[in-house]
Amino acid sequence: MLQASVDVDTSEALTERQKAVLDAALRLLVEEGDQLTMTAVARRASCSKETLYKWFGDRDGLLTAIVQWQASKVRVVPVDGKGLTLAS
Repeated sequence: MLQASVDVDTSEALTERQKAVLDAALRLLVEEGDQLTMTAVARRASCSKETLYKWFGDRDGLLTAIVQWQASKVRVVPVDGKGLTLAS
């Protein structure tokens, strides 16, 4: 398996173009499910398969990048744990 060449742990690590590709790939994943291919993503995102492989390594790398990209958007509100009970 190839190693993804893009570190997507933070949204700052991605270019705007890479973010747009990941958004397109996510939409396609929702539509196609397991049938997602690099060819379909390249077509949807208007980029080459070579670019996808360069940025993400392989299909698994692309799927990992999609999950990490979406997770980076999640913001957690700080909560004071002192007032929390099992019931709350």
